[in-house]
Amino acid sequence: MYNILPESENPLSIIKNDFDFRNTKSLKRCVESIIPEGKEEAKYYLISLGHGAGFGFFKTEALVTTIEEIPFVEGCSICYKSATDFEILWNIEFFKAFSGIKFELAIFNNCQMTLFENCVLFSRFITYFIATENYLALEMLNLKSMLETLIVRIKVKQSPENIGQIVYDNYLQSILKRISENSLNSDDTSLFYINLENYNDFFHKFEEIIGEILDLVDKNPDWIKEIRNKLPYIEATLPLIDFVEFLKSLQQDNFITISIKKMINDLLDSIEESMISKWARKSRKKLNGISLYFPPTDRLRYDEIYIFNRNLLCSEEILKPSNWDRLLDKVLFNPQNNP
Repeated sequence: MYNILPESENPLSIIKNDFDFRNTKSLKRCVESIIPEGKEEAKYYLISLGHGAGFGFFKTEALVTTIEEIPFVEGCSICYKSATDFEILWNIEFFKAFSGIKFELAIFNNCQMTLFENCVLFSRFITYFIATENYLALEMLNLKSMLETLIVRIKVKQSPENIGQIVYDNYLQSILKRISENSLNSDDTSLFYINLENYNDFFHKFEEIIGEILDLVDKNPDWIKEIRNKLPYIEATLPLIDFVEFLKSLQQDNFITISIKKMINDLLDSIEESMISKWARKSRKKLNGISLYFPPTDRLRYDEIYIFNRNLLCSEEILKPSNWDRLLDKVLFNPQNNP
């Protein structure tokens, strides 16, 4: 963690580098240690670099510590650790650690972080959000360059949205450079810059839409299965589909009434407005920025990771049990699915 002091000759100062970021309590203590007393004008930025799988971040003992110096900040260096993938620091734990602080901008170099539920959860403490809908190479983000960009832009007092756009453009250029050099072995790369401000409202709109079609699913469960099975599968750890493509397919279906079609159209317009910048590799043009958990309908149960994460969200009353969960229950646990 670093404190950027724009008026200082050495604007980047290390706060603390020996916290254990693997547990919520320690992470929260670290966050509390950087909140300055009597400085309400302070702004906060979050950079997450490492493996993730949509619902959380892998954590274990650090294996390697890497240090890079920042040449124009005297006595300063970036220290970060590499670790193998085992336990998960859940997004809900991540959220708890940052309660009480609002980040102007968050940059996630973690896989599958634009899951719809994530965007709703993160909107409570993040305004602008840079992340991917599917996979990103761990070393894609140049942390040193990212911090240098933030220091320069914060010193000239640009708005958080403009800073985010510059960071996004630099991030995307590094991706394109690696693609041109054939050093990125992935067709699934994407990058999105999103304004999360209204995602809690989007959640309630989506709830209303799904609530309207639950009766249709009861009458004909095969109908929603056919929609899901025609959608392109997102290459990811979890079985994900593109949220916008799902809504578009729903909107075009003959089962949907005109009033529901209008509700879907309004939500699609709102999501499009929230996308400040977006890019997906040519082979993945169907990616629109937000993903949705919807496993193939021949599965007999959810992935355990989804059940656990959903239960955490519900028990904390951050997201109550949703109509989307009810729809999944009806489709995936329908007696017709059982052998």
